[in-house]
Amino acid sequence: MWFMVRFMKSIVFHLAPAIFVVLGITAIAGPIDLRLLTGIVIGSLLLDIDHWLFIFVVAPNELVSREIRGRLSSGSYATALDYMVAHRRDFRRLPMHSVAFQLCLAVAALYTAVQFPNTLTAGLLTGLFLHSVVDQAGDLNRTGHLHHWFWVTGRETNTSTQKTYYIGALMVLSLVLAIILAKGPYA
Repeated sequence: MWFMVRFMKSIVFHLAPAIFVVLGITAIAGPIDLRLLTGIVIGSLLLDIDHWLFIFVVAPNELVSREIRGRLSSGSYATALDYMVAHRRDFRRLPMHSVAFQLCLAVAALYTAVQFPNTLTAGLLTGLFLHSVVDQAGDLNRTGHLHHWFWVTGRETNTSTQKTYYIGALMVLSLVLAIILAKGPYA
């Protein structure tokens, strides 16, 4: 099971911010709605489903896709997951890891935080948006740019524009969380 360490680190990397957000909301607004908590946790993990879309739909002929499918077909599920995490930088053109999808998430998260009475949906969209912002922070820290998030634009964007975009995404996430806090209590 040593080969699952990278996979578990990836899960923790995405769950830790969600848990931090939930604990922050609880500390500020009191007991949290279980539906909001569930939505944030599920949403913080769900965005990576596009890695599977990449493997089976977007780029099934890429080397990384063929390798993972080969491992899955031979029943080596754990090593397939480990390989996926170890080679995550080889995944290009991820449909849900793009500025277009993130903008849609931002609008949907804002709308549900303001207008939608279903806290599970608001939590799910907030968790998805949180995941995308956390991934961008990791990418900026590792590479200094967000080039692969802008693939949907069909043109190169400079690093300054990418960092400005990221600051905007952080501001929208903060606004969504502030709206959720203002709506409390959640018990």
